[in-house]
Amino acid sequence: MVALTGVAVAVTAAVGAPVSHATIVGGVAAFTDGSGTPAVSSSPVGPFSSADLAGSLLSAEQAAALTGATAAMQVRGPAAGFLNTAKDISDQHCASPWGPGEAESYTDNAYTGLAVSTASDSVAGSEHTITQAVIGFADEGSLRRYKSRIAGQWRDCATRTITYSPPDNPSATQFWQLGTADSNPERTMMIMSQHVSGADWGCERGFASTTSNIAIDVLVCGHDPKGQASQAIRVITGQVPG
Repeated sequence: MVALTGVAVAVTAAVGAPVSHATIVGGVAAFTDGSGTPAVSSSPVGPFSSADLAGSLLSAEQAAALTGATAAMQVRGPAAGFLNTAKDISDQHCASPWGPGEAESYTDNAYTGLAVSTASDSVAGSEHTITQAVIGFADEGSLRRYKSRIAGQWRDCATRTITYSPPDNPSATQFWQLGTADSNPERTMMIMSQHVSGADWGCERGFASTTSNIAIDVLVCGHDPKGQASQAIRVITGQVPG
């Protein structure tokens, strides 16, 4: 049975407008190219290819149940490519605490496959959104080194303000106040808070990894998403191979 492994920290976010970090173009999430070379694997313990990981992500029904959405959730993906929204923030060093599955964060090229998707209850003016990614690493050492690196980034970026300039409207700069980098009581998930003053909207950022060398990377957004990233991680953990 797959189990979560220990991490140094976990993340929560509140944003200025009800949007997810993933850019939506024509109803489809816009992902970067550079997904790595998927490995073909039939082994129950990995390494896992993108095709192996695609079924691990939350379904539309699971996303709705987790967020409490009353409208049907629409899932875009899965795609075997990283997101690229961190290029529009003021400090690339904060790419990992900023959002899941970001190309600027996964620069090690030590992964064997990935699956990324977004879910929302509306294309515009969503009440609930989820961005989720599962990434398979070549071995335990590669995953351990990655976790050590991003744990340092989460600590470095904690309590800082970063700016985000939407590519479709660069002058509409958003200011994100990051909270402290924390972990759950079992120290198996990383969690952090972000806040924009006067915004009735927030996100919870979460990261964890499994004993089958899979990273689980999520961002859950809504009016009160507290605790939902950890719930998403637990559901996905039960669905990953291994």
